[in-house]
Order: sequence, then structure tokens, then C-alpha cells
Amino acid sequence: MLAAIQDTPCRYHVLVSNAVIAAYGRSSRIHKVMDEFQELDKHGSKPNAYTYKCVIQSLVKAGNVVLAMDFLDKMIKTGLEPDTLLYNVVLDGLGKANMIDEACKLFASMKSMGCPADDYTYAILIRSLGRCKRDEEATLLFDEMEERGCTPSAPAYTNVIDIYCKAGRIESAMVVLKKMLDKNLAPDDYTLNSLITAVSRTGRTELACEIFERMKKSGVAVNTVSFNAMLDCCGKAGKVGLAYQFMDEMEARGIKPNSITFNTLINCLGRAKYASEAYKVLQEMRSAGLTPDVFTYTCMIEAFAKAGNMGKAFEMFGDMEKAGCSANVVTYNLLIDALVKAGRYQDARDIYFDMKKKGILPDAITATVLQQLAGKCKLSGISLDENEQRPSPLSAPSPSSPVLEKKSLQQEEEEEEKSANDIYRSTLWRS
Repeated sequence: MLAAIQDTPCRYHVLVSNAVIAAYGRSSRIHKVMDEFQELDKHGSKPNAYTYKCVIQSLVKAGNVVLAMDFLDKMIKTGLEPDTLLYNVVLDGLGKANMIDEACKLFASMKSMGCPADDYTYAILIRSLGRCKRDEEATLLFDEMEERGCTPSAPAYTNVIDIYCKAGRIESAMVVLKKMLDKNLAPDDYTLNSLITAVSRTGRTELACEIFERMKKSGVAVNTVSFNAMLDCCGKAGKVGLAYQFMDEMEARGIKPNSITFNTLINCLGRAKYASEAYKVLQEMRSAGLTPDVFTYTCMIEAFAKAGNMGKAFEMFGDMEKAGCSANVVTYNLLIDALVKAGRYQDARDIYFDMKKKGILPDAITATVLQQLAGKCKLSGISLDENEQRPSPLSAPSPSSPVLEKKSLQQEEEEEEKSANDIYRSTLWRS
């Protein structure tokens, strides 16, 4: 079609050029968009508002928001007025490029030009400010939106709730959620999952359960993220039985657990000193075709350490290395701390040397643990000389080793299994 009118007088009529620019913009051929705009000017045709709109939208789509701003300024200087939709396009582009100050200036300019902001304008800015941790400005903008009589849309409510959740302001998030529900706006799964996750960090199990139930009653589809958040909440509150109930419900709904699900349940059980049950979950995880990661192994090491079974903790550390999963600073901190508490100072020292050898940088927690280790070694007459040779704590210990517990590993496991099973049968489902 373009070839048919190429040499006709109407080729660079503004209506024709607008159609050409729009077509090039849809296919992201920005150089062609720019060429067509320049040819339009050369042939004495004057671009109209739609011409600028097509060019600006194309530039924003291509990620060239700076040039889009230049064209917006040029448009205004020619006496053409951008509409709300075009401002929203540029504001969205600025937000995605993290050019928040420029977005705020453009918003102020938009208002001074008398162009009305709509609910989408506010939603874009609130989301962008929230992403850049400028929470106070985002919430003030939300208040301004309501004061101006602009009814917040579901995305605007969602963004504000998410901002409050990430800031740990649970009560404020609940107030906004109530406003949202009062206006018959249904929160989506992202909104409620965000809220449940934030509540789970505080260990407020009852509130998390209330939100979870409200979520189901309002018709929002609960998913793996929802159940993972609830499991995390149970773990922080020590509600092992409730965690298993959520696992049962998850299975009944046909929702498949992912690695995070298994890791969270293992962590929950480990915190409650149900090391044997945590190990069973690890086996289930493998049976499901999921590969344990550094978090999985670290949780298992912690579980056995808390249960006083350092033999199994070392075994998990060895399994981790055999699987090609590299321990991180959290793993080493946990293992060194557990060994110090168990009085196994030489093993703790050697694990720290292993950490250094592998180039893992210590953090503030490492410094605290090592300070305790140094004091214990000094009192016990243990050398902290890295060159001193002794068997690795990961190698098979001899019966005469002074760092071994008095009971054999098999005895430890049998007694722990019996104790765990007794406690499990009597209390697990009542917690």
C-alpha cells in the first residue's frame, strides 16, 4: 500500500504519515519512525497531536524515555496539548526506568497544564515510588488521590498495600484493604499473598489465618505462594501441627508443593526440634523430583544441631558437598556456633579454616561466633594456628576421639527417633 502512494502528492500528508509511524511503532522499528517524522517536516506537513502521540509511544515502548520526553516538550512548545493517556504512557516509562524525580516533575507539570490525572496516573506513580522505597511520598500521593475525589483503582490499592507490607506496617495495610473491600474491589492473589507474607514475618498466625480465609471466601484463588507464606508463619510461631494441616489442604486442592514449600516445612520442623520429621520431608522433596539447595541443607544441619545430633549435622554437611551444593556463610556460621555450644572447639576451629580456604567471606555473625570460639579455645588450651594438622571433622571419627559424644551415632538416632515419635503422636496435631 505504501509503495502504491510513494510518488503521489499525498504521500506525506499528515494522515498518511501518522498511519506509517503507527505501523512502524507497533513493530518497534524506531529508526523508521524517526525517518518518517523528519520526512513529514521536510515536505512541509505539520505534525498533529496524533503524530506526536505515535512517536512518543513508540519511543517509550523501545525504552528511549529520554527522547520521548524531548518530543513531549516539543509537542507542548508547538501549542499541542498532550492528553492524560499520553502523560500516563511517559510516566509509566519514567517509572520503569527508575527516573522517579523526572516522573514527579512531569506529574507537577501535568497538573499545572490543567490536564486531569486519573486513577491510572496515580497508580503508576504510587507503584514507581514504592519500588524505589519512597514510601512516604507514595502514601501521601494515595491520600491526595482520595482528597481529589479520584476513586482509587484496584492496582492503586494493591500498590499501597504492598508498600505498607514491605515496610512492616501491617495495621495500615489492613486499613487500606478494608477500604478496598468496602468499595467492592476484589483484591487479587498478589495483594493478599503480599499481606500474608508480611504478617508471617511477625509470627501473627491468627491474623494470617484470618486473611487466608478471607482470601478463599472472596473467591481469590489460593496458590503455592499463599500456602508457602502460611507455612512460614506457622514456622515462626512454632505451630507444627497447623503447618501439616496446610500441607494436607494443599494436597486436597491439587496444588503441588515447590522447593520453597519443602524448605519452609523443613525449617518449621527444625525450629521445633523435629529433626527426624524434617529428614522425612527432605526425602519427600527428593522423591518429588526437586533438588535440595543450600537453604535446604542449612535447615537440615540446624535441625540436627538443635536436636543435639551433631553426627547427623556433619553427615548433612558432607552430603551437601557431595551433591555439589556449596555452603554459604550462613551454613558455616550455624555449624561453627553449634559446635561451640556442643563444646567441640577443635571441630569448630577446623570448620572455620575450611570456610576461609573456600574463600567464603565472614559477616558480622561470623565475627560474634569466632569471638566466642577464641575465648573457649584459649580456656581449653587449643591452638588457633591454622597450620596445625589434625583430622577433618568430616572424616570418620575414631572411638577414642575426644570430640565424640559418649553415645554412638546409631544410639543417638534411635533415641531421637523414639523421642520424636512419642512427642509427635501426643502433641503434633494439638499445636
